[in-house]
Parts: sequence; C-alpha cells; structure tokens
Amino acid sequence: MVSVAKLRGRARGHGSELALACDIRFASKEKAVLAQTEVGGAVVPGGGATEWLCALAGRSRALEIICGANDFDADTAEKYGWVNRSIPDADLDAFVDDFARRVASFEKRALELAKKLVNARAGVPSEADRWGSNQSFIGTTSWPETKAVVAKLMDKGLQKEGDFELRLGHYIGHVALGKLPGLGKL
Repeated sequence: MVSVAKLRGRARGHGSELALACDIRFASKEKAVLAQTEVGGAVVPGGGATEWLCALAGRSRALEIICGANDFDADTAEKYGWVNRSIPDADLDAFVDDFARRVASFEKRALELAKKLVNARAGVPSEADRWGSNQSFIGTTSWPETKAVVAKLMDKGLQKEGDFELRLGHYIGHVALGKLPGLGKL
C-alpha cells in the first residue's frame, strides 16, 4: 500500500506525525499549517517526528522545526521536504484524487517492490527508533516544569477555539519569556 495524506488546515504534533507516517503528503498552499510545538510545551515529540523529519528535512531543518516550535506554511514545508507538494487549495482535491487513482491502477507487486526498494535506501525509521522517541515523550510529561508550562498554556487557550490555538506557533515561543503578546503576563 502507498499511503497519501492530504493536508488542509492545521497539522500539529500528532497530526503532523500522522501525516509524516504516510508515504506521500500534499498540502493546501493557502490553508495548511504544520508544526511540532512540543518543545515549547516542555516536552519532546513522541509520535515519530524526530525520526521522519530528520530523514525528510535533514538534521538542521529538523532541529529548526522541533526546537523552534513554530508554525510552518505549506510552501516552506514543501521546501523543507516535510510535504511533497504545496498545491493551490482549489486544485488539491482533484490532484490528490487523480494521483491516488493513477497509483491504484498500477500492478500491485510492482508498487510493493518499488516501495520496499525505496524504503531500504531512504533510511526509514525503525520501530525501535519510534518507540524510543515515544518513551522520551512520555517521560517528559511527568517533569514539574512541563506540568507548569502546560497549565499556563491551557489557561491562555491551548486546545480551545480562538486566536491562541490558531496561532500557537507564534504564542508558544513567548512562554519561556513569561509574557504572551496581547495575552498578558503568564
């Protein structure tokens, strides 16, 4: 099977990691936003982001994405290798449907062998690597510092409808400074 993710809207944290676990990713140029904001919340990604982003974007860009904890537009995500293509939103559905139909029409054994050969050469993360990252994530959730930061973020609007959630990458960068622009003191 060749898995394809179509991104329209925000894909942060596990949403981004779900897309990263797919073989191919296409994103709406105008509407897709990707992020790994965990470090800004005093934890580390645990769903495969460290492994996949290193393999796709390279070490330096993976560090920028993960340690910077900011939002990325679709064009930048494409440039970094996070997504295959940034496509105008009006064309996204038709493009992805046409691509999926085309691939589905090919000989299954050829697709399977092609994917197996590419995976062997592309440095696909192992299950053990992904398990180790997940254990690191789980471990960070018990840190007192993490609990304090998450409480502040929740108080300001994390996981609630509003500007804080929509622009999480912007706001989370100010948590360590103790003040969130436009939202007052933490």
